Amino acid sequence: MSHGSDGIHGDDIDRGSRRDRDRRGGDRDENDLKDYVVRIYREYKALYDMVKEETDCIRRHPGMRYSSRAVRELDVGDAILRRTLDEGSPLQMLRQFYDNCGQVKDCLNKQFRQQFFRVMRSGGGDRGDSSSRRRESSRDDGRTRDRDERSSRYRDEKDSYRDSRDRDRRDDKGEKGRSDRRDEDKGRSDRRDDDKGRDRYDDRKRERRSDDKYSSRDRSDRYSSEKRRY
Repeated sequence: MSHGSDGIHGDDIDRGSRRDRDRRGGDRDENDLKDYVVRIYREYKALYDMVKEETDCIRRHPGMRYSSRAVRELDVGDAILRRTLDEGSPLQMLRQFYDNCGQVKDCLNKQFRQQFFRVMRSGGGDRGDSSSRRRESSRDDGRTRDRDERSSRYRDEKDSYRDSRDRDRRDDKGEKGRSDRRDEDKGRSDRRDDDKGRDRYDDRKRERRSDDKYSSRDRSDRYSSEKRRY
């Protein structure tokens, strides 16, 4: 009985050990798979970033930048990818990877890029460069004319302001001169009136003195005659 129990117990231990080893092996395999998914996604994103840079250069090329509206509308923009995948099971991470691939596929701008290479092969790039240079030159000339016109208007306004200010100053000086002359004339007139008043006062004073002198002489003569009479 004891031998049979020992045999059964030993078999259970062996099966448990194998399950533990299988479980540890499975975890290690799962982690390795997740690591590969992350690495592949990183390389995929780096490749798409290079494609985005190239597409951006195409957008800035004069042959495409000044192309027709229909051609510019072929550009559907760029996909926005996350820098890393979210942590999860390998299956979940692969699903995220697949969704990002769908976004990239929708934003490859195949027609836009084909139109660009078609223009380059036909030599339209040089024509685009020359036409763009003409447009840039025309815009520069327009900006120069606008700047010159603004400068001319500024000078005219400045000259007009200076002339107006000078006229105002001359008017102020003329008004001040007339006011000073009026004040000076009034002062002379007042001084003449004062002089006339003093002259009249002096005349009256001399007249009173003369009258007083004759009156005093008359009184003295009357007094002398009366004294001789007595």
